[in-house]
Amino acid sequence: MGERKYDKAVLLIALLYVLFSGCRKEDVYFSGDAQLAISADTLYFDTVFTTIGSATRIIKLYNLENEPVLVDINLQQGDDSFFRINADGYSGNVLKDVEIGAKDSIYIFAEVTINPDMSVSESPFVIEENLIITQGGKESNIVFTAWGQNANYISMAGTFGLLTCDNQSLILDDPKPYVIYGILVIDDCSLVFPKGAKIHIHGGIAATPENQYYNDGQIIVLENGKLIVDGTYEEPVIIQGDRLEPAYEEVEGQWGGIRIFESSKGSFINNAVIKNSLVGVFVDSAAELTIKNTVVKNTSGSGIIGYHSKIQGDNLLIYNNGGSCFQGSYGGNYSFTYSTFGSYVNQNEAIAVNNKKCLDLSSDFSCSVLVAVNPLNISLTNCIIAGASSDEILLDDFTGDKIKSDFTDTLKNSIVKVADLLKSDQYPNFFENCEGCYNLKQNDKLFLNQPLDNYKLDTMSVALDKALYLPAFPKDIIGKDRNNQSPDIGCFEF
Repeated sequence: MGERKYDKAVLLIALLYVLFSGCRKEDVYFSGDAQLAISADTLYFDTVFTTIGSATRIIKLYNLENEPVLVDINLQQGDDSFFRINADGYSGNVLKDVEIGAKDSIYIFAEVTINPDMSVSESPFVIEENLIITQGGKESNIVFTAWGQNANYISMAGTFGLLTCDNQSLILDDPKPYVIYGILVIDDCSLVFPKGAKIHIHGGIAATPENQYYNDGQIIVLENGKLIVDGTYEEPVIIQGDRLEPAYEEVEGQWGGIRIFESSKGSFINNAVIKNSLVGVFVDSAAELTIKNTVVKNTSGSGIIGYHSKIQGDNLLIYNNGGSCFQGSYGGNYSFTYSTFGSYVNQNEAIAVNNKKCLDLSSDFSCSVLVAVNPLNISLTNCIIAGASSDEILLDDFTGDKIKSDFTDTLKNSIVKVADLLKSDQYPNFFENCEGCYNLKQNDKLFLNQPLDNYKLDTMSVALDKALYLPAFPKDIIGKDRNNQSPDIGCFEF
């Protein structure tokens, strides 16, 4: 009898299981592109680590649909990432089919652990990662940013950060490097980079609300601001990007560059190295800059640009530029002494100047709609203007019979490289304004090893002993005394 009761109980349970399992509704997930909302599109882990430490940030991911959804959540660099994630209790840098209930949400916890004493080849100043959320074939991207080294961080990511100091001076004299993340705008302040300062600018592509794209790693000096770079021969100021791994050491275009805005006066750069930017220094309308004993190299655009401005440059070395070494547009007053311009990486002239302002440039960069002409005066004394092209000087004078304007070029005791410039329809009398100049020939010895970026003078260089002695410039770019009788042309004294 007991066995029969047991059998009936088992049968009843089995029938109930079949009954309820038959009525159980299978999980139904939203198909197609679901409406998801994310609490942030960027996470900053802005702790400055002085010892090994970690920081955690939280993202909330919302499902706005009336059905549950499945999402994939992963870090772009996977297990190689500095970051770790946990979503709805599941850990791992690659998570598949994470469920979010209808009209519900989940938390994503992101953590980073930093050892600030690691080398920059292992842990750069700025560590970035992308968190990718995939649903229905559509991807959403969240940027993670953390500081990876013990440094001074000035953060304005994606924005213009205004620096003012009531027209006083702010000196960045901490021995640790400074990292500018974003665009630093100087106004009503003199920002001073003293000797030995290491300035790193983190450049990246940013967009305006109108979807205009720009590089957001820049230093901008407004009308009432000044940038004072005050290095020494022994301890120059280094201004470059923030990627110092060997693969990035000499790569152009990593940050935007230095821009001196309209009417700004008093900025001064001495004993500096400016490298790996889009443009080295851009000096805008009616602005002024004095720059001395400085190297500007590895730019994807021109090294120095003057736009209807005033620039005094002495003991400069400018090379490896995607544009010209120096580009002067819409007139201006430009004077260079004891400087070396080396244009060996493209077909652009080392020196290119004009006195025009164009409303529209045609595909060959000619001026199709002329707006205005301004006087241009350029003076080069004891300079080397060399490169891979047959002509390394472009003088584009738009002055015509109906336009009153000046275009003055004065060169003295300089090494130049010109050919087509001397044609009858251009400047056949060029050397009348190039007193004591030497036109470089194909087999002339000039630099010690230009292919290896060594612009010191060869023992047989045509630049030896040909400079005009100028008492105001007793030393070369590295502080070596110049011969007071017959110095050498260019920024280096042999």
